[in-house]
Amino acid sequence: PTPDGEERVFDVIKVPGFYPDKKRKGLLVVGRNITELRLAEEEKGLLQGQLYHAQKLEAIGTLAGGVAHDFNNALATMRGFAELAMLKTNEKAPIYPYLKQIDDATHRAAALVNQLLLFSRQQPLEFSSFSPVETIQSLIKMLTRLIGKNISIDSAFYENTWPVYGDKTAFEQVITNLVINARDAMPRGGSLSIKTENIALEEDACRANPDAYPGRFVCLTVSDTGEGMDEELQAHIYEPFFTTREVGKGTGLGLPVVYGIVTRHHGWITIESAPGRGTTFHLYFPAATQAQIDAPPPKQVAFKAFKGHGETILVVEDDEMLRDFLISLFDSHAYHVKAVCNAAKALKTAKATDFHPDLVFTDVMLPDGDGFQLAKDLRDMAPDVKLLLTSGYPEPRTQWQDFEKYGMQFIQKPYSVAHLLSVVQAILTTG
Repeated sequence: PTPDGEERVFDVIKVPGFYPDKKRKGLLVVGRNITELRLAEEEKGLLQGQLYHAQKLEAIGTLAGGVAHDFNNALATMRGFAELAMLKTNEKAPIYPYLKQIDDATHRAAALVNQLLLFSRQQPLEFSSFSPVETIQSLIKMLTRLIGKNISIDSAFYENTWPVYGDKTAFEQVITNLVINARDAMPRGGSLSIKTENIALEEDACRANPDAYPGRFVCLTVSDTGEGMDEELQAHIYEPFFTTREVGKGTGLGLPVVYGIVTRHHGWITIESAPGRGTTFHLYFPAATQAQIDAPPPKQVAFKAFKGHGETILVVEDDEMLRDFLISLFDSHAYHVKAVCNAAKALKTAKATDFHPDLVFTDVMLPDGDGFQLAKDLRDMAPDVKLLLTSGYPEPRTQWQDFEKYGMQFIQKPYSVAHLLSVVQAILTTG
């Protein structure tokens, strides 16, 4: 250490020598200060590890999104036929409870797929300005029932905590998942702490964390007095389906979903944990700007069944079972419907002189092309046609901007009967 108490690292070379009389010995010592080089090497190793971790999570997220696409196609079919059957069945009929069980099961499956999509950072989010403190306070009563009587919750909120610009429902999911994770880490009871803090970061303060960047942030801290984690376990906590719980006690998606949501809000997470010493998560969310605070709230969609008035709908869907469901649905709700399985047949049908659809409802992913390009081609052929796109694999944000640019609407699979019908009628009755 130096006189001022700081440590230095030196690369030292020692060379023995003799004086001319060959009786006295000497030692030549050459030292080179390599403190900065050593620190740079350590930082490089840390960055390489973080890059590898990020690349691994990105690959897993891509796989998760692909699985979600196939699941959502199947769920859309099951959910749709179950709801259609329920609409045509008296609630007192013996078969109705069985249909309701199927419908409830598809909702649970859809929620699981939704968590996969949140992790893969592909599920569309609705951003607005909201108070993180009010959101947490409204959750605490429910969270208290969730964790049981042997765990206490303490909260401490920074005075005048800044609003956050993000998806409020996703933020609630973050809180819930972290609390459930903390509960599982304290099987014999303990205490849980939730607090918020305003953080303003300058350039120099961001060097210690490659994910950090200058700006105003709300830091959400969730701490528990549970079992804690060693470094090896911490390296895997954001991988989907990785869990230390026994079979049937968890999906292994809680923390991966938290990671996906926070990164999609352009935030980051740091963690402090050690075996037997509990775990503390610090989550950084960008604070809302004044313009974002002043923006009007998003419009709410009305979810109820709507009848058509004889409008014609062209359905383009390659999944045969889902296609059959859509034919049954639109037929039973006073629409004229024609369904095809790919882009080529859709274009051929649209070119028919006696066919003029009011609405084209197409999947984005088609076996012979891109549903978005198909929609643009159909719009060129018939400028007045209304366009509604769907997918079980959420499209990138840039694609969503293109949808809006060309006056197209989008609905995510698996959609409910009520939601789909309401969206269809809203499109057909708008200008």
